[in-house]
Amino acid sequence: MDLHSCQLKVFSYNRDSLFSFLKEIRRISELHFLKCTGNINLPLQIKRYTVLRSPHIDKKSREQFEMRTYSRSVVISRENDFTYSSDVFENFVKDIVNREYHGISYDVKLFYKSRIYRDRVE
Repeated sequence: MDLHSCQLKVFSYNRDSLFSFLKEIRRISELHFLKCTGNINLPLQIKRYTVLRSPHIDKKSREQFEMRTYSRSVVISRENDFTYSSDVFENFVKDIVNREYHGISYDVKLFYKSRIYRDRVE
């Protein structure tokens, strides 16, 4: 099976660090002659918390906080099967996954291309 493409879903609480990470991924993929498509906006997730200011009295006095999670989706793929081998592309993806980025978390989906011959399948 050949590794054909990978999808990165990138999450961050800080928008600037998210955009700098995406610029770096795009730059690295261009250096390796890979096709980096999409900077697809995923929905903004907002979690709101309400806390009492005083634990003893004054129930009406409350404070509200919120956490915003920004997320984007990027697909990195080989231009075609001849310009870039599957093993080198797999090492490139492993290198991205093994690095640690400050304030960034991401999910990786790998897509493989397989050849199934009809005469062998019964």
